[in-house]
Amino acid sequence: MLALEALGAKASSEVAPAAFIACVDDTTRATAFNLAQELRAQGLYIEVDHQKRSLKSQFKLADKLSARKVIVLGPDEVAKGVAKIRDMETHEEQAVKLDAVAEALA
Repeated sequence: MLALEALGAKASSEVAPAAFIACVDDTTRATAFNLAQELRAQGLYIEVDHQKRSLKSQFKLADKLSARKVIVLGPDEVAKGVAKIRDMETHEEQAVKLDAVAEALA
């Protein structure tokens, strides 16, 4: 482990998630957990808020975890079958179909 750290490798607990899924309200929580499960099955490291925080607090948590992207699920997005994906570095946001989220994170 120390040899890896000397080479600049991060410990597994320091690896940033590929994305953090943020729920606008409770109506989207089931969709968020299902999406997280699908993305994890594809080998992606995904975090989801489990404490029903406000959207602002979820973005702060995503930033603290160094998540590269935040997937925002609101009632309107879920009804349309899309998710908003925000790049935490560039702050660019794009709407992506739920079944194409994994490709958008690559």
